[in-house]
Amino acid sequence: MSALVRRLGRIRLRWWLAGAVGVVVLGPVPTLAVVGAVLAVGRWRGLRRTRHHRREVQASLPDVVDLVRLGADAGLTVPLALDAVAEHATGPLAGAVGAVMDRVARGVRVVDALDGLRIDPAVEPLVDALVDAERYGTPLADALARVAVDSRDQRRRQAEQRARRLPVQLLAPLVACALPATVVLAVVPVAMVALDGIAFSAIRVPPLS
Repeated sequence: MSALVRRLGRIRLRWWLAGAVGVVVLGPVPTLAVVGAVLAVGRWRGLRRTRHHRREVQASLPDVVDLVRLGADAGLTVPLALDAVAEHATGPLAGAVGAVMDRVARGVRVVDALDGLRIDPAVEPLVDALVDAERYGTPLADALARVAVDSRDQRRRQAEQRARRLPVQLLAPLVACALPATVVLAVVPVAMVALDGIAFSAIRVPPLS
């Protein structure tokens, strides 16, 4: 109940005014229907953005892991390896790495700043490996090798899932494009011939007396 009250308190005044005008003009039931539709669309768009963000993070994770692993094999420390990632990688995960390094530059400990990388459950193994390497000095290359294998497997599974969903997603456009053409090429000529036959039989020459 308190969460609902807080959410209502965050609604801007203009939305309250729009709701009041809608109740006066349309009535309470249509206004509630419109408000429900707007909220449902907003919720759907938010979920869609979240799913898209997660797909981008999980797709770029293997590349980020490879860059960190290359830095670790070259003898770089965790901050230096993350600097290389922030400079050369792209995507939301690289942006999160850049934000982590900005916090480190402002004096935050690397272990504490690494919490900013926990933007998706798929990134947790990478963050744990970096934290262990920074805090306890554990070998980073071996841990990153396992993370790289797991992240590539996850990306391959996502690609397979998208490939399986593709025929279903193409079904509606295919039907929408093929059905009108089928009607025009197959049904319309038959209907025109039938109508011509009906008109010809209706208009007969009267017999000679």
